[in-house]
Amino acid sequence: MGLIFAYDAIAGERERGTLRLVLAQPIGRGQILLAKYISAMACLLVPLILSLLFALLMLTRSIPLSTADFLRIVGIVLTSFAYLSLFYLIGLLISVATRRTGTALMLAMFVWGFLILVYPNLIRATVNPGGDIQARVKTAHNQIQQILDEYERECQKFLENEGIVGEMSEFSKALGFYHQADVDPVTLTTYIESISVLSEIRPDFEKYVPVAKRYYNFIEPLATRTVEKAWRIRKQALDELYVKQATTDRILLKFSPVGIYDAATQAWAGTDLSGLRDFFNAAQRYRKAKIDYFYAKNAFASREWFVADKGAVDWRTLPTFTFQRSDVGTNANRALPDMFLLLICNLVLFMVIMLIFLKSEV
Repeated sequence: MGLIFAYDAIAGERERGTLRLVLAQPIGRGQILLAKYISAMACLLVPLILSLLFALLMLTRSIPLSTADFLRIVGIVLTSFAYLSLFYLIGLLISVATRRTGTALMLAMFVWGFLILVYPNLIRATVNPGGDIQARVKTAHNQIQQILDEYERECQKFLENEGIVGEMSEFSKALGFYHQADVDPVTLTTYIESISVLSEIRPDFEKYVPVAKRYYNFIEPLATRTVEKAWRIRKQALDELYVKQATTDRILLKFSPVGIYDAATQAWAGTDLSGLRDFFNAAQRYRKAKIDYFYAKNAFASREWFVADKGAVDWRTLPTFTFQRSDVGTNANRALPDMFLLLICNLVLFMVIMLIFLKSEV
């Protein structure tokens, strides 16, 4: 809309001859540009503001918004103003630099298609080659599989030392679990989801309880260490494949207004890369708190944590996951550099338009 409003703002008047008539009056060229900018932005902001108010009305009917949320929305709205202004000024620059409205319209559509469609997709396709990603994912998967194979060998070695390898089936029935090597992952997941804690142990299975305590005391810390090793490999792959490339994408997309606008609005909403990292960090802190809680309760070697016939676990004391999103000040600090860049682009464009218009012949 900004380009449509701007492409014939000067070129159209020059083509019709009205620009020469206007300039014959005691009116400066800067006044003409400023008047056109203010009037066009007033017209463009009416539908933009109305649509945003309608969306906000629909949102507040289902989601309660805090004061901080309204401040974030205000930041997004102001960013949208700067974004709209930038495209109007791009159209105005084309209109000042050309003498025919047809030429100006074609250039405006070309610029729009390049900045919005071609350039962003070209950057993503160039920076994120699919073949390299697949190869790196396969390498990480193989490394993780080696860690899991080592985990299986340690489990098997423990069972052999306990002398219960031949009784694995009875041992599993007694304690209500399947060893990972015995069943496929789907069956294992379904079985684990169907039970939580056994209500009782049959008398003939009571002999397995001491072994079970030693088993859980050994296997759960081993599983924790295994997951940590696998996560280090997975994190390195994520950083190399996605975080690094996302950062590169964001830098290169700054050459397109849509890239700057996306980065600013995502920062206001907290859905940018930094916001996602905040959530990951909160999840990692919760994982550590939960593991520390189990160790403090000696859960892996306590009967009550896998059978409820002699006391039950108080699950109310289990740590709960909470995520406190970044405050509006943090969002503003992350969004303001991109907002400032949009404003600088607006200012530079207006100055260039002014210089070209002052030197152009009517």
